[in-house]
Parts: sequence; structure tokens; C-alpha cells
Amino acid sequence: TGRDLPLPVAVWVFSIAGYGALVGILFSVRRRHFPAASTPAIAAALLAIGTGSMLLTLLRRSHIWELSLAAGFCFFTVSLLCLLRALNSRRATAWAAAGGLALGLAVASRPTYLLCCVLFALPLLFRKREPAAAGAYGWRALLAAGAICAAIGLALAGYNYARFGDPLEFGITYQLSGTGELTNRHFSLSYVGFNFQMYFFSALRWVATFPFLTDPTLPTRPAGQAGHEYTFGLFRNLPFAWFGFIALAGLLGWRARREKDAQLPQVIGLIAASAVLNTVVPLFFFGSCVRYMVDFAPSFMLLAACGLMA
Repeated sequence: TGRDLPLPVAVWVFSIAGYGALVGILFSVRRRHFPAASTPAIAAALLAIGTGSMLLTLLRRSHIWELSLAAGFCFFTVSLLCLLRALNSRRATAWAAAGGLALGLAVASRPTYLLCCVLFALPLLFRKREPAAAGAYGWRALLAAGAICAAIGLALAGYNYARFGDPLEFGITYQLSGTGELTNRHFSLSYVGFNFQMYFFSALRWVATFPFLTDPTLPTRPAGQAGHEYTFGLFRNLPFAWFGFIALAGLLGWRARREKDAQLPQVIGLIAASAVLNTVVPLFFFGSCVRYMVDFAPSFMLLAACGLMA
């Protein structure tokens, strides 16, 4: 183009690509497990994973903080798509390697995704294959994914050491954020209750002027908690999210037809685990923010889409 592209362009590119990966997962799950799902149900699911994933909160102000969130969301969603393909493809090692690359880039964008490495390890090890070759295929795929992901992690640690003198320092203590980053207690168990209520069950309040909704009433904040920024409860304000519990409850019924659709519980479990693991770090953080919901809301909406199709 002859010039540097503006930062907001990257936010839009990552958001759109990540949404495309979500759509890919949705249609892959539908094709393999819910072929009878109706067109209106699929349309509703597409709308929900687009709007309920909180991506629009990144696009309304695409700046410094939003870039890492959009990139992390994009690469993690691609890694989940690659993992699902690895579980069903004869080219499991190639798909696992691509997934490991995407997961490594997700961690490089947002280190909180490191918790999701377990999502790759266990499914690949227990991947269903011919009995005699199952273990070999699983280890080969896992080593391919792990080697690439680890290489990116080592490069990131080397970068942190070169820049900050500490491989585990990601720059948070050097922020010029308006608060004392050296004295802030960034992570604490005492923040979990407040953040959980804000992220999942706080209710927006009706007002008489446009846009007719305003911030929820805040619960008592724990000491050291820095507050919230436009956060509202996922389950309280976006009822579509409750379909996810139908998907989880359906696991009991799917066990009865395990021979017919043996892999569906694993797929639902992977999506549910990604939602839970990506919620952990935001719950312990000293501030709640609507843009942080991009870490976990897409997985919750994808799980709800599976519940609707079920």
C-alpha cells in the first residue's frame, strides 16, 4: 500500500477472520452431528456468535488494547478449528501442527491462552483411530503441535528477556495506565466473586434516553478491585447463552447413543472447556471490562449454538 496500515485495520482483520473460524466450527459440528438442524436455527446461531461474542465492542473502538484481544481471539478460534479437524482427519499430524502454530500465536497475542494447551494434549492423545495405531497417531500429532507451540513460547520468552530482563515479564509493570502498576494487586482470589457477577449475572438498567440501557448496579467491590468498564452479565442480558446448558445436559442423553455418535460428547466438552478455561484469568484480574469478554463469550455462544441445534 506504500504506507503502514492503521492499527484499527488489524483489529477488523483479526475479528473477521476469527468470526470466520467460528462459522467454520459451527458448520463442521452441524455437518457431522446435527445434519437435521433447521435453516432458521443456523441463522440464529450465526447471528448469536457474531453479536453475542462481544466482537462489536472491539470494533467500536479499535485501538491498542483491542488489538491483542482480537488477535488472541482469532488465533485461538483457528486453533480450536484445527483441533476438531485433527480429531476427524487422516492428516491429523498436519492439522495438529497448524493448530499448535495458531495456539502459539494466540499465547503470543494474549498469554492467558496458555491455559488452553490442555485442550490440545488430552484429545490428541485419546484420538479415536484404529486400535493398533491410536497411540502412535496421538503422540505424533501431539508432538507436532507441542513443538511448534513451544518454539513460539520460547521466542516470546526470549523477547521478554531482551526487552525487560525477565522472560515472564510481559510489560504490565511498565504500563503508563493512570494507576500505580507497581503497587496494584493485579490478580487475587478476592476479585472472583465481583467479576463473576459482573461478567455473567449483572443486569443492564433501563433508562428513558437512547440507547435506553445503562450500566448495571455495582455490587460491593473488594479492596484493590479497580472497577469495571461497560461490563454486563452474559446470561442475564443475552438469553441465547442459556442454550449452552442444553448442550451440556444433552451429554447424558448422547451417552446412550454413543455408538451412533461417539465423538459428539468430546466436541461439546472441548467447546465447554475452552469457555471455562478462558474465563479463569479475567475472573482473577483486578478490573472487569467488556472487551475482556471476547476471551470467553465466543466459546459460550458456540456452545449455545450447539444446544440450539440439539
